[in-house]
Amino acid sequence: PEVRRAVAYAPATSADILARLAGDPNAGVRRAAAHHPHLPDSTHDTLASDPDDGVRLALAGRTDLSPTLRERLRADPDPSVRAEASA
Repeated sequence: PEVRRAVAYAPATSADILARLAGDPNAGVRRAAAHHPHLPDSTHDTLASDPDDGVRLALAGRTDLSPTLRERLRADPDPSVRAEASA
């Protein structure tokens, strides 16, 4: 998972690779992908439903979320995700 996480953080990683990493079994890899500026919009819904709070938190901090998705994250069960989505 360390190599995949490093790839997810790398600035030159393509959107196609990031889409695959967003579905990785390791939550740390998914968190890193959720932070990446080239993460495809098509992955946002899936990551917003991720069982890992940290993945949803990373996604909630993005500035490019749709208003509908941001509203969904504002109702997240985790208070940190709700706060980040509301910031």
